[in-house]
Amino acid sequence: MPDIIKALEIHYYKRLLPNLKEKDKYLYNVSYAGNSWILNPEVFFNIKSHIRDKVFALYLASKRDYTKYKLYGDRGLPLSYVEEYLPFVKTNKLIRIENNIIYFTFEENNGT
Repeated sequence: MPDIIKALEIHYYKRLLPNLKEKDKYLYNVSYAGNSWILNPEVFFNIKSHIRDKVFALYLASKRDYTKYKLYGDRGLPLSYVEEYLPFVKTNKLIRIENNIIYFTFEENNGT
């Protein structure tokens, strides 16, 4: 599991992860200040999907504007922000595109 997903899981659950390797202990001291966000993180952590899809979905989710979400409930990411990654976006099972807006399936209806 990539470090970023381990780090997010540690931060979200605020607990020790079983079987965490000694080299990954530094993740407990990482600062998580910033504007990136995901909804339904527990659904995200439990999705049985290719790790490539999970990491890429997190990358895309981090490009969203938190202020727009808080003020207007806007959960999408305009496709124009990531056009260079279009082949990866189209094949990612954790993402759907509607009206040139990227949505994350794990954030919809508890991931179902």
